[in-house]
Amino acid sequence: MSDAASPVDDPAPAKPRKSARNGADQAGSGTGAVESEARSFAADAAAAREKLIAIAVHRAKARRAIAEHWAKEKAVVAGQAVRTRPVTAIGAALGVGVIIGLLAAR
Repeated sequence: MSDAASPVDDPAPAKPRKSARNGADQAGSGTGAVESEARSFAADAAAAREKLIAIAVHRAKARRAIAEHWAKEKAVVAGQAVRTRPVTAIGAALGVGVIIGLLAAR
């Protein structure tokens, strides 16, 4: 094939799909094996996908449990800090409220 552009008036190439179809018809005797191999591959892929989904769900549940445990611990620590230093907690809450108010006013 050359790098030169083909003229616009060039006729379209003869239907290449027909020759491909003829080749497929000649190889028709082996299509059963190809189809069974494709089905086998699809079944393997489906099994691998299901296994991957199960692993992802398990990991997500484990991460959720860890995050929930961490949040509960931090809530206990925050509750103790509020009980021991209520003035500091009130000041922090007011500071956060001022910041949110300033951002909302924009």
